[in-house]
Amino acid sequence: MGQIEEHASEYETVRRLAEMLKSTKEDYKATESYALFATIVCWVVQRARTKADSARPQDHQAREVGIALQAARISDAPWSVRDLPEMTAFDFFLAFVMPLPMAMLVRSSH
Repeated sequence: MGQIEEHASEYETVRRLAEMLKSTKEDYKATESYALFATIVCWVVQRARTKADSARPQDHQAREVGIALQAARISDAPWSVRDLPEMTAFDFFLAFVMPLPMAMLVRSSH
């Protein structure tokens, strides 16, 4: 790993977290994967909530992600969470940041 430039640190950190998902340790695979995934989701949702008056190119891209997630249902592929058929993917992940009861998430994944 090389040095992360100051202007790219936020994005590079999240990219490295995503890369770490590919090499979780077997003894803690579920815990480590959940922790990495939750961290990435929190970051994506926070960025997707960027205010419309932000002018940076990455802010525009972040808002586009939010718009795409608002147009998708969490019950559709690739998520396929059937217990919440009317919830948008954006609202689901926003609730993920402000966690749903764990029992609901576990039940939904089956």
